[in-house]
Amino acid sequence: MRILKKIGALCVAILAAGAPARLFAQDSDALIQQMIRIVLENNPTLESQRKLVLTGERIPVAQPRFSVSGASVSVGSTFWNADTQTFEVTPGATLGLSFSFADPARALTRYNLEKAKTEARGQLEETRNGLVKALLDEVSELVKLDNKQRSLRELQAYLEDLSDAIEKQGKAGIVETDKLWDLRERIMGIRSDVRDAENQLKILRLQTARTLGGPAWSDLLDLLERLSGGI
Repeated sequence: MRILKKIGALCVAILAAGAPARLFAQDSDALIQQMIRIVLENNPTLESQRKLVLTGERIPVAQPRFSVSGASVSVGSTFWNADTQTFEVTPGATLGLSFSFADPARALTRYNLEKAKTEARGQLEETRNGLVKALLDEVSELVKLDNKQRSLRELQAYLEDLSDAIEKQGKAGIVETDKLWDLRERIMGIRSDVRDAENQLKILRLQTARTLGGPAWSDLLDLLERLSGGI
């Protein structure tokens, strides 16, 4: 439930940050769900833990054992008759049995096995949640970088238009152009910032895909590019 809430919050953050309409035509929530599926199905660490849990579930649990631990039989009894001064035998039969309903060793083995299975299932769930959280954290950073890059590009375009307008007005003698070089120097700095943001996006997308995607990292990379402006 917490993971679903985080996905919803991330989509709202994308909207609030002014992500382009193209992104929502592709449905950002669907893209994120596809990323999560790829990570959970292909991450090697998660797969090894999943196999460990399945192996543990196949181990039979020893059941409590019922056993006969002892038996005794008698067929009659003998006593001395004082009146007749003789030994007399009284017919009869008795049967004695002792039973064991519990085996301490088996009970301990059963307890330890159940404990190991529970711990393995817990570790699997913890790893699964950790991978989803790591993916969503990286996606959030990618969206921030993408929006930063778009803002820089918009500022660059505005200043370039302003520079062109000032240059034209200067040639026509309408305005002074003494500050034009400062403006163009600022534009060059913004272009450098745009390139840095692009490189950071590429590195973070590739790092995320390689770290979390396992053998399907290229598919994850494609989705990350769709989400953060690579395509």
